[in-house]
Amino acid sequence: MLVSIILAFTSLQSGVVPDDGIVELHTGRLIARPLQTLETRDSMLQAVGAYELLKHIEQTDEFVIKVPEGVYEEDLIVQLQSTGLFEYVVNDIMVRTCATVPNDVDYNLQWHHSVLNSPDAWDITTGDSAFIVSTVDVGLDINHPDLVGNLIPGYNSSSGVEQINGGDMSPTQADHGTATIGLIGAVGNNLLGATGIAWNISLMPVRATDWNNVALMSALADGATWACDNGARVVSMSWSGGMHPSVKTLGHYLRSQDSLLLWATGNYGNTVTAHDSADVIYVGATDISDNKAGFSVNGEWVDVAAPGDNVYVPSDNGGYRYWSGTSFATPIVAGILSMMMIVSPNSTAEQIEQMMYLNCVDLMAPGEDIDVGYGRPDFAACLQAAQYAESTYIGHDTIQLSANALDLHPGDSLYLAWSQAPPNSRYRIVYSLIDTSPLIDAWDYSATPHYRPRLFGAGTTNGNRGQDSNRMPNGAASGRTFYLEMQCDDNGVLRDSNTIRINVL
Repeated sequence: MLVSIILAFTSLQSGVVPDDGIVELHTGRLIARPLQTLETRDSMLQAVGAYELLKHIEQTDEFVIKVPEGVYEEDLIVQLQSTGLFEYVVNDIMVRTCATVPNDVDYNLQWHHSVLNSPDAWDITTGDSAFIVSTVDVGLDINHPDLVGNLIPGYNSSSGVEQINGGDMSPTQADHGTATIGLIGAVGNNLLGATGIAWNISLMPVRATDWNNVALMSALADGATWACDNGARVVSMSWSGGMHPSVKTLGHYLRSQDSLLLWATGNYGNTVTAHDSADVIYVGATDISDNKAGFSVNGEWVDVAAPGDNVYVPSDNGGYRYWSGTSFATPIVAGILSMMMIVSPNSTAEQIEQMMYLNCVDLMAPGEDIDVGYGRPDFAACLQAAQYAESTYIGHDTIQLSANALDLHPGDSLYLAWSQAPPNSRYRIVYSLIDTSPLIDAWDYSATPHYRPRLFGAGTTNGNRGQDSNRMPNGAASGRTFYLEMQCDDNGVLRDSNTIRINVL
């Protein structure tokens, strides 16, 4: 009999597990994706037709096959692959979870909002109920008072039954799913417990576990495609198994629908070498001091990181608790991306993703690194960038930007001053290793090292003059040159400054 799902938030880890976080248990099921060619379709159908077909996930064209009794899964995988008819044939693995200031009474316990700069973000928007975001998880407390106002009907992908048709969304242990969906959209400003990234948003829950709390990769894929097909623009997945071939296929499908798929990196604190999927956003975890959480997995495939160490979350029976894991960093990023899409409805999913990377706080080495990817998103700066995407430029270099020194040492503080800026407008200052004007909109994927403009500071101008300061970016090394530029959004009209060159001695 299959063992029950092992929750992978850090407080319950035990034993030795594979580096990629996959639970290597034989489930008696395979996932087979055929070559995407018409010429081999009939032969492929004949090959899979020799076995009991449990499910066909049409959106990703994956067949879930039952392995006959007495047949080893590995032998059947080799047999089917040898036909040359399949892109991949893999185990249907068992996966596990990775585990404006509102008046909500426990808001002060949610340290992640302070780190993320959430109050300034909420000055821009607190959400939109027309926008749908989904989590595929273990189910949830559907009667939690901090969630009911934002919940819409979901789906049980283990049973294949929609909630409106009786699909069970509330297992006996639903803490994890209650926490992940609550981090995205616990109702804000309602005098209750916690506050989500979005106060007002449509939360679409998908339950992927069966009666025995077991979740299979095929149930995750079915749940995520169902959510996407039913209106979810962002789907958050706090599970192990992120390097499984089905995840790449799933990410590609969601991106083709102009939606985003996020996946937790895992809680094993080691470096995992794996092939990245450009269509999946892999999320690691940080702590209250903006350091990488010790349990968060490293690797070149890590895209971004967010608070996930001892965060305050909704839990079962209408309660709240502290919890740790990349499981909880992932929905925070999903919430930020959702809010960006709300603010910038004309931007594509790809553009929203790139905007977020631009507006991450660089925590480790400059640019992308194996610890936290592009860094930790600044929620307010991300929404400002989304606003800018909906605004109109009227001129470059109209703001005068200056620095206290153009030659600095690593670790020095840099003081910037400006004049001729529009008063009472939102501003952001970015830096880059590349001299491309206007710097704000520069994207150079061919640069060595691979680099994009990064956030130096953001806020609101009080008058047409002002100043900002910060330490030199992490990883500033002798011989490097940084370029900085300022941009202001004056009620939908954009202006930027001259570019400043800073030499690191």
